[in-house]
Amino acid sequence: MKTEIVQKHELGYALHIPANTKEKKPLIIFLHGSGEKGSDIEKVKIHGPFKYLKSHELDAYILAPQCPENEYWDEEVLYRLILKIQKENILIETEFT
Repeated sequence: MKTEIVQKHELGYALHIPANTKEKKPLIIFLHGSGEKGSDIEKVKIHGPFKYLKSHELDAYILAPQCPENEYWDEEVLYRLILKIQKENILIETEFT
């Protein structure tokens, strides 16, 4: 007998889509520190690439998930989020030489 346990995780995230989406672009993933945990997605935009985007342009997709309060990063949840974002944005580069 097999039993499958499925957990549902809700993970807020910010996603930057580059201006030129006519060709494939890389995906940058930004994982914040413990000070940005919670449910206010604006916290993840204070540092890292989203701060950089306030005065510069990046020709890439940028994904910044937000770790829920009182939790730690879950690799499986992050992996599934990345797959979801890739599926929804087919011009994300997935093969590199």
